[in-house]
Amino acid sequence: MWDSSSQEQDSFTSNDLICAYMKGREEGVDSLKAGFKKLIMDNMKKAAKNSHEVVKKIRENKFDVITAYLNIHEWNELEVLFVVPEEHYLDSDFIKIYDFVKKYETKLNNENYSITFSFVEKSDTLDKDCILSDGFHHELKSLKNERRTC
Repeated sequence: MWDSSSQEQDSFTSNDLICAYMKGREEGVDSLKAGFKKLIMDNMKKAAKNSHEVVKKIRENKFDVITAYLNIHEWNELEVLFVVPEEHYLDSDFIKIYDFVKKYETKLNNENYSITFSFVEKSDTLDKDCILSDGFHHELKSLKNERRTC
């Protein structure tokens, strides 16, 4: 047998190449996942901030919000569902909130962040399980802490 320990290794086996490829692929996937997670988290934070602005506008108009839920359709496409008291939802002046929201959405939306706001009245038939099954898995914490029942 020949001793080749004194020579530098300039060639690699197919196993060496496969291992290097798999390691690089794994690191690339991990990096991609981390970046993707950061984008989602940043957009969730924006959605919370923007939702608070909508709540502020609702309260300025003498209406109330019971809670709000977030649905993440895509990394850059989010929807917030506000639950409001039935009497406020049915009030003819509530249309001012819809007008505000339409303009606000237009101002906020771009290719990296798209948000829509919608409203539902709190009634005896409102079922939180149905809201969850529609994909609204996140509840706005600050409203959750002050909320009544839903």
